[in-house]
Amino acid sequence: MCTARRLAIALAATLSAVLSACSPPAEPEKPLEVNDANCRLEFLSTLPKEQREDLAGRCFRRGTFKPSPHKTW
Repeated sequence: MCTARRLAIALAATLSAVLSACSPPAEPEKPLEVNDANCRLEFLSTLPKEQREDLAGRCFRRGTFKPSPHKTW
């Protein structure tokens, strides 16, 4: 009886070690792409607060920088 219990515990420990070592690492979440569909207010309101603030900031800053023409006064 004692030998069977030790064998079962050893088997359970081995199985749990093998299964936990084989799990793939968690991938970090990719930020959403900045495009017209994702920058709409209807879509932004469905996101969690942290993602919404990040995406709204990136949507606000998208585009290209156009410097104003130089003026001599």
